[in-house]
Amino acid sequence: MSNPNYQNPYYHYPQALQNGAGVAGFLLGVAPMPPPRPQDIAVAVANHMLDNQAAGLDDEDENIDPLPRTPQATQGMEAIGRRGIVVRFPVNDKVTRDIEFQVDIPRCDFRDRIIASMNLDPATAQLGWKTSDEGKRAASHQLDTDSDIDNAFKTILSIQNNPRRRKEIVMEVVHLNPAMPQAPKKKTDGNRSTDSAYSAELRVVKEKLQCAHHSGPNRWCYVSPENPTEHVALGLEEITLWARKIHDNDADADCVRPPHCLSFDNLVQKANRIRPVNSKSNVPPIHVHINNAPLGESSRHNIISGDSTGPGMKCTHSTFSVDTSDSDEESLPLADVLQDLNRKYPQLDLPQYLPLLNHQKIVYAETILELEKDYLVALGIPEGAARPLVKGVEKVILRKEKERKKARLHQKEQSVEI
Repeated sequence: MSNPNYQNPYYHYPQALQNGAGVAGFLLGVAPMPPPRPQDIAVAVANHMLDNQAAGLDDEDENIDPLPRTPQATQGMEAIGRRGIVVRFPVNDKVTRDIEFQVDIPRCDFRDRIIASMNLDPATAQLGWKTSDEGKRAASHQLDTDSDIDNAFKTILSIQNNPRRRKEIVMEVVHLNPAMPQAPKKKTDGNRSTDSAYSAELRVVKEKLQCAHHSGPNRWCYVSPENPTEHVALGLEEITLWARKIHDNDADADCVRPPHCLSFDNLVQKANRIRPVNSKSNVPPIHVHINNAPLGESSRHNIISGDSTGPGMKCTHSTFSVDTSDSDEESLPLADVLQDLNRKYPQLDLPQYLPLLNHQKIVYAETILELEKDYLVALGIPEGAARPLVKGVEKVILRKEKERKKARLHQKEQSVEI
């Protein structure tokens, strides 16, 4: 039997609420949220039982439809939770880092952590700060004492707790006395070798293997005691490996015997085949005398034999030279080169002058490089054909020499231990 004195709040709404004014006022934001009606509670309980597969599985009371927080409560909770500030500082010239600090951190710990993170010297470091709203050219504030840190924290907190502000504020720390950047040193062969752990051994190897016949940058020679006429050309890579083996006690410090890891089979050069630098000055000039007669068969014979006298012409050497002494291969036959050039200059018919050149024992292409154009004209080759002949032979020899050097370099890289 029900108690007649019990007052059920769900059946005693205000007259305005029963008419729907309470819900409308809540939706318009001028009245608080009305309490749920009995039918709303019944629907919520039924849904709860369906979600839990059976009735009565959860005896605890749950807030099925909690009231939303008021704007005042939300702002109060945000103000309570925002008790830290974000500090941004440079790690290097291109990278920055953000760390969040609590405002109650000891000031000395804050400064020490910033200096350690920036990898600075605590004795000489001078720090400053400014907000992220300030421009890059804005003056920085001091951050040396505890008072400076307190003022910085208060400024940042006052900005970020402003209810009208929606953009995040960051405290940017700058270094006020950075070291002047130094230009990077150019890495040369000299300081590259001295930086190694065996620079002393490398210096000894350079002195021992210095060659008087083959001087030049990054060029040394090994001469075997059994065959002193053979010179083995060594570069910086080989002598560095030699010095490392001496440092590891795997090679002789006197540089008499090379280490076993070096293969010299493809690097041997005959010392007597190397032309000195001033070899041109020691070659006697060849004098060819011609007369004023037209170049016929008899005059051509006189030019070749050199019997006639008269205004002479010197056969001087060309300024162009190609060092082919480092190869044991046969020189390029002149006949093959002329056939190659004939495809480029078909109207000159350069192979027709091959018998004339062979009569003078000019059978290899390298010999053309030692002759001047005027000498070829004196032999009977027209000037319009002599110039393309000399230039064409130079280009062909250069192309062949590049191919040979590339092949030798490939063999050298395979034979040297890296």
